[in-house]
Amino acid sequence: MEKIEILLSEVDTDRLYAVKKLLGHEDLSGSQFAGELLADKLYEMFPGRPDFDENGNILNEHEFIRPES
Repeated sequence: MEKIEILLSEVDTDRLYAVKKLLGHEDLSGSQFAGELLADKLYEMFPGRPDFDENGNILNEHEFIRPES
């Protein structure tokens, strides 16, 4: 597992804690909940495990699902 630190605006932090509460995840810290949200979104966008070549190119780019604007 890799640790990633992010900064959220005050409004987005309020949103995070509101969604956390509304979904009943009071047992998780804000960081844990944010990590779960991010993991869910990433899975939605790239359900398979990315496969990279030795140059860092994505070999299975066709599995990426671009979010609709």
